[in-house]
Amino acid sequence: MRPYLLLLGVLLLALLGAWSWRHLAADPGYVLITFAGWSIEASLLAILLLAVFAWAAVRLVLLLLRGPFRLLRRRRKAKARERLASGMLALQQGQPKRAERLLRRAARDPVQRGAALLLAAECARQRGDDGQRRSYLLQIAESDPHGLGALAEAQALLESGQPELAVELLERAAREQPPQPAAVELRARALAAAGRAGEGLLLLPDLRRQRSREGQDSSALENDLAAAALQQAATAEELDAVWGSLAKPVQGSAQVLRAYGLAGRRLGRQGEAASALERAIDRDWDDDLAGLWGLLVDGDLRRAIKRGERWLESHPDSPGLLLALGRLCHREQLWGKAEDFLQRAVAGRPAEAWEALGALYVDRGDHARAQQALRNAIASGRGEAASPVRALLAAPVEETIAEHRSSMGLPQLPAGRPL
Repeated sequence: MRPYLLLLGVLLLALLGAWSWRHLAADPGYVLITFAGWSIEASLLAILLLAVFAWAAVRLVLLLLRGPFRLLRRRRKAKARERLASGMLALQQGQPKRAERLLRRAARDPVQRGAALLLAAECARQRGDDGQRRSYLLQIAESDPHGLGALAEAQALLESGQPELAVELLERAAREQPPQPAAVELRARALAAAGRAGEGLLLLPDLRRQRSREGQDSSALENDLAAAALQQAATAEELDAVWGSLAKPVQGSAQVLRAYGLAGRRLGRQGEAASALERAIDRDWDDDLAGLWGLLVDGDLRRAIKRGERWLESHPDSPGLLLALGRLCHREQLWGKAEDFLQRAVAGRPAEAWEALGALYVDRGDHARAQQALRNAIASGRGEAASPVRALLAAPVEETIAEHRSSMGLPQLPAGRPL
């Protein structure tokens, strides 16, 4: 397109020159310029040519004067690009301190400033300096308050524990210009951190469409928001509404199922949560969900125990399932089976298994073993070794009886002892 326009411009100038020459040749005109006693007489064509030469001379002088400054500016920009590239390479090579030093110097160039400060913030994060990272993000916000800067400032506010301010800033930026996928994701996470994960779920359809165009997957964010919305449910009705609004793939996530189970236990929806966990475990085995299922089962415990024992045939060493079966047998007062399951669970989940054993011994009236089991639970939680509970059982005490003999020298039983 540009060569065509250039050719068209040259043709127009040629036509204009031909037309001008035709009229100027017939009547070259007369120009008289007088100033401070000086006078210049010339034809119109000569004056036009003189003006062109004067304009070219001024341009040449300006070019010569500005040349050194332009060379310095180009050199400075090239140096900034070189430092930015070197900083990125150093960051990739695991040298965050060197990369940060190069990127700070690259940020002096206005063109490279945003990218350099973002990378410098990542360097500070890798070094564990959260204060410096927030400082870089705020510097970006000062230089670009509506675009990348708004995103950086919102990230800094979220990291400093001010999610409501981050949400307000991102909503204001969204009204001024269409938000980018990163801004939508950050807004959703800020809503979840502010206790408004349900509102964050409403942003997912738009974000899913944006990410699909870029070939990205948004399932991790969806699971995080769904789990947060379930945890933040205040009533059983709200919990049911959130759970019913989730897509089937999200409901099948182990993270979401765990959040649903814990929220259901808190809000009186144990039966519904246990049923959801049972279906998920039948479909895709998960030891953590099996352990949580044992806390949620409500109703026919015998049926639940039989289901758990069928699972145990395929997963005999599952500590979560053994713990769940031990708790269910305890509730059903199957003392021997409960103790056996819980002792087997000690190998995989010692703290929880010892605590459950302590509760079992308390209900059986064996307080000495209960105390030892609870001490083991505390020790296991600290990463210390546990002591065998059976060592507390007292060894049989043999009573020493003095020998008594008759006057004839025959052994006799002590007085009062039956034959």
